[in-house]
Amino acid sequence: MPLISTFGASSAGGFGQRKGNLFQEYAVDFLVVAGGGSGGAVGGGAGAGGFRTLSSQTVSTGNPITITVGTGSPSGPPSGEVGQNSSIASAEFSTFTSSGGGGGGNHYGNGDPGGSGGGAGAGVPDGFSGGSGNQGGYTPSEGNPGGNVGPTNQEAGAGGGGASNTGGSTGPGNGGAGGNGTASSITGASVTYAGGGGGSARNDTGTNGGPGGSGGGGDGERAQGQ
Repeated sequence: MPLISTFGASSAGGFGQRKGNLFQEYAVDFLVVAGGGSGGAVGGGAGAGGFRTLSSQTVSTGNPITITVGTGSPSGPPSGEVGQNSSIASAEFSTFTSSGGGGGGNHYGNGDPGGSGGGAGAGVPDGFSGGSGNQGGYTPSEGNPGGNVGPTNQEAGAGGGGASNTGGSTGPGNGGAGGNGTASSITGASVTYAGGGGGSARNDTGTNGGPGGSGGGGDGERAQGQ
């Protein structure tokens, strides 16, 4: 379940009197990052949740702001699952949404689309494709596609897409790297968000999982072939 909360103005004083001006307007910056996907079994890395910013948006203390925080998808082999959307909404503007990250493909499958797409699973017998990013069709884009896997890279999956980069394709048997996230200073310090997960690899081939992208992307693991 997404986490939902509402922030509103305090109550006015009794007997028809108002304590101060409760309906002041402010220019507010928002950062909305959706929940990330989960990786596939011996497959692709998870795509990062969509990364979107809304700058200098006018809001009033007289209207509530509803914030929905989408959760990341729990791992669930064989295929990864899509994360949940995050959003903000108020009377002053339409609902502003970021899309959940795509799940990574399993050992024989494509990655899912999402805010950033999940990486492709190991390519047996044919190559597989990463899921597309920017599922919401936003400008600027909320994320990037997952990496692809060719038919010669049979033992590892590609990396999931991140806010700044496409997920990496596989090397010679090694999992692809997750795409890097994007930095924001909305908290007062530069913090990187929405990194993609690294692709996993088979543990019986001596290959390695790919590193996660900067901004919270998890590293790919070595796992027994399915």
